[in-house]
Amino acid sequence: MWFQDPESPGALYGPDTVLGIDTVSSDVRELYAYENLEQLACGYPTKVLLLPESMGSTGATVYHGSLYYRSRQSPTLLRYDLVAENIVARRELPHTGFHGQYPYSWSGYTDIDLAVDEKGLWAIYSTEKARGAVIISQLDPEHLRVIRSWETNIQKNKVANAFMVCGRLYTAQPNFYNIV
Repeated sequence: MWFQDPESPGALYGPDTVLGIDTVSSDVRELYAYENLEQLACGYPTKVLLLPESMGSTGATVYHGSLYYRSRQSPTLLRYDLVAENIVARRELPHTGFHGQYPYSWSGYTDIDLAVDEKGLWAIYSTEKARGAVIISQLDPEHLRVIRSWETNIQKNKVANAFMVCGRLYTAQPNFYNIV
C-alpha cells in the first residue's frame, strides 16, 4: 500500500511525501516514508517507522498527519500520529466483523476499510445485523468516534473493493461500478 496525505500538516512530511507499507507479512509494523514518488519507485525511504501495534488489513489510510489503521485480529481502529510517532487514539468499531468475517470478494482480512475524501475520514465494513451488507460510517478523525452511518444494500463479499469520493461510496465489481 502507498498513500499521500491530502491534508499534510507540512514540516516533517510535506505534500510530496509518500508513505508505504509492505502488507505481505503476518506482522505488518513497518511504515516507510519516501520524499516523493520517484524515491518510492527507486525503493529509497527517507525514514522507516515501526508501528507499536501490528496492522490487521490493507484498509489503512493517511489523513492530516496521521495513519489510520485497524489493529491485527481486532475491530479496534488506531490513529498513529506521524510526527509524535505514537498511537494517539483508539476505538473499537461497534459490532463490526473482523478477521475474515466480512471480506471483499477476493477474501483476506479486508473486513474494515478506512478511506479519506473531501468530506473526511470513513470506515467501510459490515456487521452481523447488516448480514454482510456494506455499511459506511463517517468518523471523527481526532477521536475515531462514529459521526453517522449508512447501511447499503450492497453485499460486501460481492464487490472487489470500495472507496469514497465527495461523500459517495463507489464499489468496484468485475464489469461495473455501483454508486451509493
